[in-house]
Amino acid sequence: MYLAIFRFIQVVLGISTGGVVLSTILGIVGYLSTRFGKICSIVITGVAILLAVFWFYYVSFYFWCIGRETFIFTKYPKDIPIHAKEIHFTILPILLIPVIVVVFMLGAMVSIHNFDEDRKRMENERRESEMKAEERDMDLDAELGDMELDFEK
Repeated sequence: MYLAIFRFIQVVLGISTGGVVLSTILGIVGYLSTRFGKICSIVITGVAILLAVFWFYYVSFYFWCIGRETFIFTKYPKDIPIHAKEIHFTILPILLIPVIVVVFMLGAMVSIHNFDEDRKRMENERRESEMKAEERDMDLDAELGDMELDFEK
């Protein structure tokens, strides 16, 4: 069981590392694409949950190792004495907390981004600019028509 937990932590670390890289790419794709926005936000939030699971198991495993005064060994080594003070806490769990928060917030931002309003706003802006361009063209045509009449006189 001891090695199974250790192997689980290793596998989840690898998947989480790939997930963090993937979530940054999916964050961009999901924010820009109306088609893939919801799917990307679900995947990014899933990566944040996976990171939280990794953090929980890593910290639990660390304290469990301190309590048993062993680290990676299945049997207690008789030749190498290990004491709890020799098992040092790494900075990884401390650095992982802000990463979990940032990835979760990225998923939330992609999720709450209202694509319909942006699409409608962009269509309205395009229509307004086309109408202004048509009005400008009509004004220029009218001015040119007046100039032609003045020139003919």
